[in-house]
Amino acid sequence: MVLDDSVEAFVDRLYEAWTAIGSQSVPNSSEENPFGNGSVFISYATEDRAAANHLYEEMRSIGLPVWLDIKALQAGEEWAAGIESNLRNCSIFIPLITAASDTTDETRYFRQEWTLALKLKADSGLDILILPVQVSPVSRDSSKIPQEFRKLHWIEAPEGNITDEGLARINETYRKTRYL
Repeated sequence: MVLDDSVEAFVDRLYEAWTAIGSQSVPNSSEENPFGNGSVFISYATEDRAAANHLYEEMRSIGLPVWLDIKALQAGEEWAAGIESNLRNCSIFIPLITAASDTTDETRYFRQEWTLALKLKADSGLDILILPVQVSPVSRDSSKIPQEFRKLHWIEAPEGNITDEGLARINETYRKTRYL
């Protein structure tokens, strides 16, 4: 078959076709839990639910398999076990760095998620990439933010509104983790 298109036009058409197929394969929130091995896990303080939800929607719009408790946990499901299971199966863990996460006490559940993600990364040999997303201004020197998070590059997403560049970085990072 001979194509009259330029290479650029062909790549554009191929990308459009791939995007259409990818967006069809993303289950909607009324389907069974779409979270599978290697997905993206968003961890947040309850006060930041709107920002977490917005980030979730943005990531799903580009075809990323992403898990957010309020979207995936079913009525009657043992929530702590569901969260832990999905955290153990993720390839990217996204802790939302916010004013709420900087000022809350250590007993909050998202802090347990943070601790477990760091433990799984360090102790169990699971290849979880931690990718902090800063939703509101927080000092990198804050003692409330784990030192391991402070050493990493953060992506900014004010109020959960991630830039196209930030979304592309998450997408690229996810694609790389899938082919390691």
